[in-house]
Amino acid sequence: MKAAIAACKGRICQRLDCADKLIVFDVRNARTVDRHNLDLSEWPVHGRAGRIVSLAVELLICGAISNFDEAGLDNSNVRLISGVTGPVDAVIAAVLTGAIAPGQSYWEGRLDARRQDA
Repeated sequence: MKAAIAACKGRICQRLDCADKLIVFDVRNARTVDRHNLDLSEWPVHGRAGRIVSLAVELLICGAISNFDEAGLDNSNVRLISGVTGPVDAVIAAVLTGAIAPGQSYWEGRLDARRQDA
């Protein structure tokens, strides 16, 4: 599976259109393979989802996504997981174990307090 994380300063970016990096990696046998950091500074702010689709990404993880970019994912093979917060490495670990979920915080390995009471 090919996954992508919208990031800035080593953590999940609050919005895809504000991200300065896109971390793209393949997951094989619960391991990260072929990890690349793409510089998003030259990508247009709107329409990033369309470019992500063209990378054959199957899973996109971010804090939030604009309606415009969400529409760009319609009818694609990209599964969106949004509302995620935390350091990039902790989020990648959650992807590898299959524990990644929308609306979760991965700071210090703890689930978001909003979800613990649910």
